[in-house]
Amino acid sequence: MKSKNNFFCFLFLWLCLASSAIATPKHLENFQKANLAYQEKDYQKAIELYNALLNEGQTAPELFFNLGNAYYKSGNIPQSILNYERALKLDPKDDEARFNLKIAMLKIVDKVDPVPQIFYKRWFEAITNLLSPNDWSTLVLVFLWLSLFSSVLYLFGHSVGIRKTGFVLSLSFLGLVLFSFLIASESNSKTYREQEAIVMSPSVYVKSSPDVKGNDLFIIHEGIKVELLDELKDWKKIKLVNGNIGWLMAKEIEII
Repeated sequence: MKSKNNFFCFLFLWLCLASSAIATPKHLENFQKANLAYQEKDYQKAIELYNALLNEGQTAPELFFNLGNAYYKSGNIPQSILNYERALKLDPKDDEARFNLKIAMLKIVDKVDPVPQIFYKRWFEAITNLLSPNDWSTLVLVFLWLSLFSSVLYLFGHSVGIRKTGFVLSLSFLGLVLFSFLIASESNSKTYREQEAIVMSPSVYVKSSPDVKGNDLFIIHEGIKVELLDELKDWKKIKLVNGNIGWLMAKEIEII
């Protein structure tokens, strides 16, 4: 049964090439060339073409997703994880990127259990991750307009029933405005407040201080995600999901 599941996961990863959201006809043509190289199993060429688009300032969830697939096929698991994470940062609703990320994560060495969260924090985070910050901001505007329209019904309705309905709807949509505004604020704050990175080195000792002579606290391996807390010259202070904290050199990681 396990081998059968692995086969379907492999097949799914092979078939998952996203449609394009690239800006100009020239970039779209190069994106399609990269997709063709991937389909022809020339993964190194596909990687070069996708990265060329990134170097030209193109950023889209589809681009990071396809690049992650190409890296996965070429056996570069840390880079595949990095690009799936970047795709999800732009589009948290991308179930294909989330699915492929889980497959890639099965291949890394470190299996770190996160610190348990209080249930309401888990719910709040899950709701926040349902949409991107821009989507939540759009919802705020939609609910605000609906609330204003309902207020018009309340103020100028021709019957008591219409005015009552307008009053109830106005309060309901106003509540949704406040709720979605809270989520949008948290989502935007999280995007700019929290920085995360992927470890690229095969293995690295995390130090007690930003110094090569610092004590070795623990060892981590390529592909694991870390939260960035602070920096000092060429060093980054990192935190794992289990709460472990320490320092490593900036060259060992790539920021998502």
